[in-house]
Parts: sequence; C-alpha cells; structure tokens
Amino acid sequence: MKKIFRLLVAVLLIGGWTLAALAVHVVVAPGNPGRVIVVPKSQLGIRDTYVDTRAWTIGDVTSHPQVTERLIQTGKSDALAQLAPKDQDLNAVLTDAIAKASAPTPPTETAHKK
Repeated sequence: MKKIFRLLVAVLLIGGWTLAALAVHVVVAPGNPGRVIVVPKSQLGIRDTYVDTRAWTIGDVTSHPQVTERLIQTGKSDALAQLAPKDQDLNAVLTDAIAKASAPTPPTETAHKK
C-alpha cells in the first residue's frame, strides 16, 4: 500500500510539473548573470519553453514570434532591449519584425518560353 501511494504521488508531481512546463515560456534576458523571466504561453505546447535571448538578433524574433508577442503583451519586452536602437520604440521594432515574418510571401513566377 505504501509503494502504491508513493507511486501515485510521484506520478501526480511529474504530471503537474510537466503541465506547468507546457504552460510557460522561461526567458533568459541579458543582464549579469542573466535575468530569468517567466511568461505564460497563449496555448499549451512544448515549443519555446526555454528561450535564451541574450544573443538574439531581429532574425530570432521572426523565428520565435509567439515568445516575442507574449513578452510585448505582458509588458516585459525590455528583455529584448538589445534589438532596437536607443532612439526607436522597442515595441514598434518587435511588432514590425513579427508582421514581416507572418506576411505571406508572393509566389515566384517562372516564365516558360516555348
């Protein structure tokens, strides 16, 4: 009986921690040593559970639009402050990068001459 109880508690703990990991983005932001920010995801999933933004470029913003959007929505976009020049609005720069990433690319036309 004691082994069954321990097994049940272990399964519940592992299941709970797994569900918690699926529900948040853990973002490491620039700082010394590194600032850790926990942001809730907009939907459950394993993608981008842990993200290190210390060496990010604008290209990384387009690769991880969900994380960037959640940082903007929760008011923690300063984690990506290294991406925008000092004289530009950080949220505008990030929003433009996300919009460019999600914009459909026009199909390329190939001319066939006969």
